[in-house]
Amino acid sequence: MGLGESLRKVKLSAIYSSPLKRALVTAEAIARHHGLPVLVEPALREMEVGDLEGLSLVELGKNFSQFLVEWRNGEGAGELPGGESLVDLANRVWPVVQGMLNNNKQGDIAVVSHYFVTVT
Repeated sequence: MGLGESLRKVKLSAIYSSPLKRALVTAEAIARHHGLPVLVEPALREMEVGDLEGLSLVELGKNFSQFLVEWRNGEGAGELPGGESLVDLANRVWPVVQGMLNNNKQGDIAVVSHYFVTVT
């Protein structure tokens, strides 16, 4: 059973999605069971990883080993080299999430996004 099928009995008032394809596919699977449009929200896109984009684990370890140790240990501001910081991400996402909640006080919503967006 897929996610869309498992949520078919949940009464949703809206379905929001990141514009990235992997999120949209999931949101569309949910939407098929609810007769609702998928509302694409650009602020739900994944964290901008800057200089780390497209690197293999070997390349990350070779070129950014100190950063990875600091990131794992929660040191520093969490800013990815050439990318967003966790604070930047939260500042991008939270106003949009608050708007979603304010616009849907009478029902549950589905929000399909990415790891760092959902944990900020």
